[in-house]
Amino acid sequence: MSSPAGATAEDTARASSRVLLVDDDPELRRAIARTLERSGFIVITAEDGQRAAVLLSEESFDVVLTDVAMPKMGGIELLRVARERDLEMPVLLMTGAPDVNSAIEAVRHGACEYVIKPFESARLVSLVRRAVDLSRL
Repeated sequence: MSSPAGATAEDTARASSRVLLVDDDPELRRAIARTLERSGFIVITAEDGQRAAVLLSEESFDVVLTDVAMPKMGGIELLRVARERDLEMPVLLMTGAPDVNSAIEAVRHGACEYVIKPFESARLVSLVRRAVDLSRL
């Protein structure tokens, strides 16, 4: 399989990168998934942390992108679950209500990024690309 004209080996590797996107807002989840898919990522979605935890136990992902505040299981708890399964997998947390305590917990459990909503699509794609690059090191 050849790479598209102008694509680097790094671009090709990213194109097969699997992102687990977790957010309880279906419209936002669809919008983010479309944005990431247009940038070449394979995106698997979950509506809450519990479903995401099941997916993490069944499949492998290069990056987890999760909302902090969700019913059933929030992003910080999902970050802990992800760390139990894989210490190196980058986890990016998104929040519409930044809070010092959740930021401290995110850092304590090794979150790669703490992204405040709303954010620009290009910035999110850049952060996910950087996380994929970290996971491939």
